This record gives sequence, C-alpha cells and structure tokens, in this order.
Amino acid sequence: MQARVQEMQNMGSRRSEDGTGVTAQHRLEQQFQALGYTDVSTFSYNAWSDCVIAVKPGVATPEQIYVIGGH
Repeated sequence: MQARVQEMQNMGSRRSEDGTGVTAQHRLEQQFQALGYTDVSTFSYNAWSDCVIAVKPGVATPEQIYVIGGH
C-alpha cells in the first residue's frame, strides 16, 4: 500500500485542468485492467478529463452491486 501511495505522489498533480488529469485517468484505466477488470469505461467529467468506471461481477453474489470510488 505504501508503494502505491508513493507511486501516486510521484505523479505530481492529478488535477484535471492541469493536463495531468488525463495522465491519471489513463493510469487508472490501466490499473483496473491489470487487476482483472474487463468492463472499464469512462464518462464525461469536465472539458479536460473523464471519470473511470470499472465493473467486476461478484462470484458468490453477482446480483449484489458494490460501488467503490476515489476522488
């Protein structure tokens, strides 16, 4: 966990209007895919970058939905 936090700190600003938001967006998409999420998509957030959504159906209770987000 500490390594992941350090990785994010090393990215510097992730503010959407700084242009680094797109870099963070793409990085998050890659991270979700690396974790095995196959349903990764985006939706418009503002003029600079998009929000990233990942869906991974449950095995034991696929009818239940859990939403995990970060800002």
